[in-house]
Amino acid sequence: MSRDQLLEYTKYDYLESDDRVVDVHIKNLRKKLDNFESDLKILTVRGLGYRALYEENF
Repeated sequence: MSRDQLLEYTKYDYLESDDRVVDVHIKNLRKKLDNFESDLKILTVRGLGYRALYEENF
């Protein structure tokens, strides 16, 4: 999912947004997932956006 798609999906105000707002939220989500030792990982797909991956033995 691209940054634009994430912003649109969350109905975030484009006029007030910075391209990095999504990156900051993704970083925080990754940190929280790591703290819970979750099997869900958020991967960066260069040039496209992000991808969620669930694996039991990542």
